[in-house]
Parts: sequence; structure tokens; C-alpha cells
Amino acid sequence: MLGKPEDVPGECNAWLLLGDDYGDNSTTCRCKLPEGHEGAHQEKFMRNDKPVTIQWWVDESVICPVCKARIAYLSRCDQCGREICYDCLDMYPGSLMDLCQKCYAQKEKEAIKVNGKPMNKEDWK
Repeated sequence: MLGKPEDVPGECNAWLLLGDDYGDNSTTCRCKLPEGHEGAHQEKFMRNDKPVTIQWWVDESVICPVCKARIAYLSRCDQCGREICYDCLDMYPGSLMDLCQKCYAQKEKEAIKVNGKPMNKEDWK
């Protein structure tokens, strides 16, 4: 939605403006309750010396299967399609392919067979 939301008769219509915290056109809330808690997730903070409480039920974070980092979304290896976080992908020299560690190692083995050495910056085209 762009612009001011329409007021609905019979409802309070108060606003809470939340900012884009990572430059990805979204706002991230992090549950601060103890691990394994029951019920809704919750984040509390102060705004203009007044308490704000946000509650939600669905955890939209994901865990990278390689480094175990909690992140907003997974990326995909361009060769095998494995879903991992962007930090666990490597761009292979001489290509625009983002590869997981397993596929990167395979490419290195292939380069050694062909060139007698792994790819490096001097080999980039």
C-alpha cells in the first residue's frame, strides 16, 4: 500500500510506523522471549517513552543448513540448486555462478584436471 491508509468507521485507526531496518523494504521483529516458549512470539520496545508490544505467531526466519545462521531467506546454488545462505555461496572465478562449497570444490577439481591448477583471478575472463 502506498500512502496513508483509509480510516475505518468504528475502529480506532491509530498508526504505528515501523522503518525498513535492512534496506530490503521490510521491517524485522525478533522475539525476545525465552527459547522454546509457548504461545505467540513477542518484541517489546519504547517509542516516545511509551511501551510498544508486537506479537505474532509464525516464525518467518530460516536456518542455513551449512553455517546454522538464522536469516530472512535462503539463496540457491546455481549448479545443484541446494538452498543455503548467501554467505555460504562463493562466486566461481571466470563465471557468474554462485556455488555451494561442494559444487565449488568439484569445479576446482575439474579446473586442475584441465589446467593443472585451480582457477584464480588471472584466469578470469
